[in-house]
Amino acid sequence: MKRKLKLLTTTPSRIIALLIVTIFYAILISVAPGSAESPVTWLDSSKNPSLYKNNSIDKTSYDSLLEKRRGFVHQECIKKKVAVSRMPLHYYRGCWYVTDIGLLEKDGKYLLQPGTEIAGRIKGNSRDTSSLHPSPNPKVFLELIDDEATGYGFFVTLRNYDTTIFDQQTSAITGSVTLTYQKPGTRLQRSNSSIHIDEADVWYSGNAQWMVVWNDKGTVTRISLSTFKALQVTVREKPKYGRLTGAADITNDGRYIAIAVTNPSYDELYLEDLATCEEAEEFVIKNPINCSERTLKPYLESKINPYELVSLPRFYGNDAISVYHTNTDATYTQYTLQAPNTTAQLSDYIALGDSFASGEGAFDYEDGTDVDSDDGNKCHLSKLSYPYLINQQLALSSFRSVACSGAKIENVVGGENRNNQFERPEFMAGELHPGDHRQIWHVDNFSPNIITISMSGNDIGFGDKVRYCVMEPDSCFNTYEDRLEIMQEINGKFDKLTDMYRQLKEASTPNAKIYIIGYPQIINPDLFAKCGVNVHLSMEEREFAFDLTAYFNKVIKSAADNVGVSYIGIEGSLTGSRLCETSSAAVAVNGVTVGNDSGFIGIRFLGQESFHPNASGHVLIKNAILEHTDSFTKVTPTPTPTAVPPSEENQMLLKLVKHSGRPINKLNYDNDPKNNVLYRGKVWQATIDAVKYQLSPFSSYKVILNSAPTDLGSYATDLNGNLKLNIPIPADTVTGMHTLHIYGQNEQGEHIDIYRYVYVAASKEDADGNGVLDDTEPCAGVQALGVDSDADGIDDACDGVIGETQTNQPKEDIQNPETSTSYPPSEEAPHQPQVTGGVQNFYKNQPSQILAYTLVSTVLNQGQSHGIPLPDSTTQKTLGTVIEIQNKVPIAPMQYKRKAISSNHKYSVVSLVSILVACTMIMILSYMIYAKKKATV
Repeated sequence: MKRKLKLLTTTPSRIIALLIVTIFYAILISVAPGSAESPVTWLDSSKNPSLYKNNSIDKTSYDSLLEKRRGFVHQECIKKKVAVSRMPLHYYRGCWYVTDIGLLEKDGKYLLQPGTEIAGRIKGNSRDTSSLHPSPNPKVFLELIDDEATGYGFFVTLRNYDTTIFDQQTSAITGSVTLTYQKPGTRLQRSNSSIHIDEADVWYSGNAQWMVVWNDKGTVTRISLSTFKALQVTVREKPKYGRLTGAADITNDGRYIAIAVTNPSYDELYLEDLATCEEAEEFVIKNPINCSERTLKPYLESKINPYELVSLPRFYGNDAISVYHTNTDATYTQYTLQAPNTTAQLSDYIALGDSFASGEGAFDYEDGTDVDSDDGNKCHLSKLSYPYLINQQLALSSFRSVACSGAKIENVVGGENRNNQFERPEFMAGELHPGDHRQIWHVDNFSPNIITISMSGNDIGFGDKVRYCVMEPDSCFNTYEDRLEIMQEINGKFDKLTDMYRQLKEASTPNAKIYIIGYPQIINPDLFAKCGVNVHLSMEEREFAFDLTAYFNKVIKSAADNVGVSYIGIEGSLTGSRLCETSSAAVAVNGVTVGNDSGFIGIRFLGQESFHPNASGHVLIKNAILEHTDSFTKVTPTPTPTAVPPSEENQMLLKLVKHSGRPINKLNYDNDPKNNVLYRGKVWQATIDAVKYQLSPFSSYKVILNSAPTDLGSYATDLNGNLKLNIPIPADTVTGMHTLHIYGQNEQGEHIDIYRYVYVAASKEDADGNGVLDDTEPCAGVQALGVDSDADGIDDACDGVIGETQTNQPKEDIQNPETSTSYPPSEEAPHQPQVTGGVQNFYKNQPSQILAYTLVSTVLNQGQSHGIPLPDSTTQKTLGTVIEIQNKVPIAPMQYKRKAISSNHKYSVVSLVSILVACTMIMILSYMIYAKKKATV
């Protein structure tokens, strides 16, 4: 016994014993009655919630909120005339919803199914009194059957994909179509009667998983939109005479329902806890049941003076509710109630946005966001992007970024396409990848108090415009008409931007800070700027990119000001480290980058990382954002409803560019990444959607392929305005990047240009037709130089960042760093490159000739476009320069001298080796001393 007790006196034994005792007591505590219960929150009647006063809005804004929150209307309908019979041809002119089952007419009477030309009349029952309506959940529809016998409203049938399949019958006389359901839906009813519904009585959870029906009998019904099971709860007795009116909301987990009864004579704010109900939800409701509830009006009356009534409840998580109080001056003030025994459980920071927010170009992507397949996720969410860096610096308690490369406005808040950006079959409820949900879903579900968003570049095809400039032999967008159309295209996104910002404000907690991040300037536009061989942009194109970014940011800022969210301008964040401004190794932006993207239908070129900030750039952007937001403490500005897009006049984009004299068209960017390759000598097929571009039925549209304009013919739309193209591509078409334009008029009579960036390929194996298979091309899409100065295995012409290399060059031959070029060093002249795309394309990509070419082209083009005659001597000199340049083709790039930064590189290596040897010696010596001491003991 003594020996056993002695063992316990040793330090390890004491620690083990202490751990055993601690674990034992922890188990006892965990199984003790009530220890696992959550603290009582809303139902703790001994404590009042906390109340916070927020902003006030006018009646117009309140009515707009009310309309968006309740009822069957949850998306914008598109005005369109759709054929409903053939003989005679008859159109139904109305507003149509774009749904997953086709074009659904707003009143729910007609459906134009995919692949059909005649909209069918939906026949729900023998008396044909039903209509079909979409819900916020794109997979669920509501069939409403008019209760004509009593006039009490509608009976409700819930339908999903399986029960929205129709039998189609076509009349031999008129050609009209009747659609009859093949399967019955799920009827919402009680065991002894049917449940009536009215449009004003329907409310949905933020995640579109629950529907609440409020009716004038003093009950609410919760319906799961995944199982269609229902639970009806008694709120209060209906008055003997009169009708109960109200508004409701439900938490995303379906536990709590808030009901605001808005009858002035007996208003109330109830909170129902459905976790306390004794009965489970059923397909057929037996009887209304009672659940634990709390009335909050007495507390509100004690805090708001004078008190009128509250409405429009909205949950933020499970522990916070906002309501709008009706004031005597016809305004509405928002208040937030925080449940007893809780504090605001807010996600500190959520980052939304496109590739400039996801960190495309910084690499080190999150798992699952760089999957290159048909159903893969290419969000390119980098751990080195500025949202991650901000989170690290501020040490926030919680953070997530759901920014995704390629995201558009519709991928944030929905629109014509309500689906997610990437739909992965293996998606599980516990996984959250960017692109799996619309980005606003994360705001709805996690209630952040800080939001940043960078968005809308993809809506105007900004990235494709830059790629086109890189691959275009001539200077791109170099006429007044080209640029004016782009400016009008940008201004056309103003309303969508303001709508997106408003929806984010409505989905956010009342005091959340929303920061709209502008776009940085990525390239130096100066006339005498020296560009690396991986830039491939002429001086004119650099100026265009700079001015386009500046104008785009003006429109974004105006939209932010209009709504009342903070615009954060970061245009100058990369100054000093932009392309054409510093050595390639120190630049903060990638030049042309090979990347690992499939490009156009398997043709790999110009990786998505091209012309995006790299890891160094995101550090600079992070610094700018924290500076301009005062580390996320900058207060939300007051809305400026008068803020509008800037005038297109007197903008830098339009200065000193020539007029072509062609008519101005309304641009419509059409992007289909799965169908943007045209093969020479083969037929290209595509369908242009009538609804998206408001095309007129039986109208002619001309198709032109640029750069050198090639008329591909005229094509007519069908009876609904859809344009089906079967275009033979001439066998002699030049391979490479082109723009395909569809010219005509829309239903409003506007002259439109539906344009798409396409690649004309020789074959699937050899896109450019140069006899070298694509798999072996060092730089697909641009001319390789045959130089790899930093020995990283990538040709400098398509190496995003060209690093420094060692050199044994004598110190006296080092070039003065103040006059050194920004181009990569070369020990010897490389092989002569194959010149394709003409003299102009070759020389705008060669650093030694870029200045001469751009000066000549600028003087000639701008002088002639403005009618300014040049002196004969000047003309002869500039023309002579061009001739001299042309006579030098082909030519090897000139040899470049080493930069000063490279000269000490060898000494840095020696120093590093010396340090490593010293450290090793110290470690060996320390071990010898330790071993000697141990042997002595």
